[in-house]
Amino acid sequence: MHKIIVAALSFSACVGTSASQPAVANRVCEALPGWSEVAEASESRFLIFGETHGTQEAPRAVQEFVCQVASDPVLLAVELDSSSNDELESAWKGEGATPLPEVLRQIMAGRLDGIGSQAMFEMVVRLWNLKQSGAQISIVAFNGAKDSDQAAQFAHLPGQEPHEAAQAENIRTAAAKQPYRHVVILVGSLHAQKSVVKIGDRRFEPMAMKLAPSDRVVSLRMDHEGGTAWNCLLKTATPPSGRAILQSDLDCSAHSVSGSQSQEPAMVLKDFADGSFDGLFSVGPVSASPPPT
Repeated sequence: MHKIIVAALSFSACVGTSASQPAVANRVCEALPGWSEVAEASESRFLIFGETHGTQEAPRAVQEFVCQVASDPVLLAVELDSSSNDELESAWKGEGATPLPEVLRQIMAGRLDGIGSQAMFEMVVRLWNLKQSGAQISIVAFNGAKDSDQAAQFAHLPGQEPHEAAQAENIRTAAAKQPYRHVVILVGSLHAQKSVVKIGDRRFEPMAMKLAPSDRVVSLRMDHEGGTAWNCLLKTATPPSGRAILQSDLDCSAHSVSGSQSQEPAMVLKDFADGSFDGLFSVGPVSASPPPT
């Protein structure tokens, strides 16, 4: 990553400053090269980082991007259960008796699929500490229907789309609370796609398509050289028939993943022929991030 010295407000992470934000010490943001072009292109829009779950590198790239732009109001949207959002926001604001790291551990407890990873935990805690120092960062947990009313609202949609629509609405609702200059979303690459997802015979519109008109969304796909990622795979090639897949059917651990990255780590805006993404964030080799300890 590209190290850039910026003025900060008394924490070991980094934050840029504005004229109204006095500098206390110099800190370092290790943002990927190309971050400034992406920041400019996504101002007052939704910026999506479509990740491969369960790596150390994707949350770190998002953390450093938010670090770089946090002199202006930023909303960080994370793919944690939306039903936990009130608890998360309360801890983020310091309104509860339980500190945010402990609340976050409770929210992530039992999540083995790579989303609730140690790297995700560290990203949220480090940006919370940055917020404590004066950076203008808010947070929302947006994954899935937040309650039965929202589930009923989208129940008429086919297949996967109720889930995608709930994700999109939860982000929009949070983003409307104040005039954020940046809305930064970390989500699995499937949800980040700006074109119809096709998996076998299934077709559905992912979250990015339901979030806002295409010109209001900048979506980057994760690009890497391969390595390992923490995820859940079926223990057998054939899934159990006649019943739902159980946790005991899955091997949730570090697995090898192949990559095709052909450039140095960077954030790059580029046109995709199918319109599915607006660019890439390339992170080099990847390494698995297990659940928080």
